[in-house]
Amino acid sequence: MTSVKVKYHMGIERLTGGWHETPSFEGDTVGELILHLIDKHPALKDCFVDKSEMEAAPGISILVNGREIMWLRGMATPLSEGDEIDLLRFVSGG
Repeated sequence: MTSVKVKYHMGIERLTGGWHETPSFEGDTVGELILHLIDKHPALKDCFVDKSEMEAAPGISILVNGREIMWLRGMATPLSEGDEIDLLRFVSGG
């Protein structure tokens, strides 16, 4: 079991019912964490466009310890005990 701190920002907290949580889950990658979070909060499915590959929808960003996963290993990015994950939505407009 891996335990990480997950923080929700920019409206995503409405999908989860809170600003943060510290889930323990089977696995050690971002993708496995996301599957766990979707099982717990089914409304999070809307944040992902390709359910089979768990591709984040446009405008959704996942950070691991402050670094965007697209610059790491994507959903295969490994997680360690105590890592901090931020799930946020881009805000645009003028």
